[in-house]
Amino acid sequence: MTTVTEELLTEIKNELDITWSDEDINSKITNIILRGTSFLDKKAGAILDYSANDRPKEVLIEYCRAVHNHVLNEFMVNYAPFIIDLRIGGGGTSGE
Repeated sequence: MTTVTEELLTEIKNELDITWSDEDINSKITNIILRGTSFLDKKAGAILDYSANDRPKEVLIEYCRAVHNHVLNEFMVNYAPFIIDLRIGGGGTSGE
């Protein structure tokens, strides 16, 4: 299970244009991140590294954006090739 660091939480909040900080929003975004990392790790068949600026973090950010904007179904369609990439390469980078 991935631990959500303060750095990752801050970065994803920044990507989502969340400029305020309180316990409720931090908890909400942390839970979205945890669900996202669990989903992506299962799809990849490995525990991915979300600390590096690489494909796993990119896809996680987009997952969080989709959930936050209530369009997870669009994420599933638009990011299917990237998710397959994660599976094939265990964090793959093809399609860049």
